[in-house]
Formats: sequence, structure tokens, C-alpha cells
Amino acid sequence: NTLTKKEPDKDYESGSKIVRVSSSELPTNVKGFFDTTTRTIHLPNEQTDENIFVEKHESAHGLGYDGSPQGEFGADCYAAAKTGKFQYVRTPLRQKDQLKN
Repeated sequence: NTLTKKEPDKDYESGSKIVRVSSSELPTNVKGFFDTTTRTIHLPNEQTDENIFVEKHESAHGLGYDGSPQGEFGADCYAAAKTGKFQYVRTPLRQKDQLKN
């Protein structure tokens, strides 16, 4: 009885690897992140509407949206266009307020 190692998922739009982890394994107040060094998207295992939005947001970073406020807003807009979940888009002003919390 041999176990086969499961290959990481792949985001076919950005070409990035996707690693799914328990929400408790992500840094505090982080719903997902894109590692620019390894081109890997780290996401929670749970498939909620918000997490699907976060997956597309992180995919946008894999496509070149940077971590600046404008890049974050662009990544949110990309994710909203892909998922139809416009309620999760943070305006640049709301991003600044959310970073303080």
C-alpha cells in the first residue's frame, strides 16, 4: 500500500501553485497570500464565497498586481469581475482603515 504525494493545485490563469492550509495556519488577520519568491498562493481549505474571492485576488497578484494600495484595489476588482462578489472589494480608503485594525 503506497501513498502518492498529491501535487499542489495550480492556478491556471497566473500559473501559480496553490497550497491550501487550515485557517489557523495563516498569519493573524490574513485570509490568503501570494508568495512572490515561490509564486505560490496560500489559501484556507474552506471553500466559502469570501475564500473564492480571495483566491482570485491572490491570482491577480500572480498576474502582476503589486501590493501597493492601487495594486490591492486592482486585485480586488479583478477578483470581483471573476467571481461576481463585489461586496468584498475594498476601496483604497477602506484598505487603509482595515490595515489599522
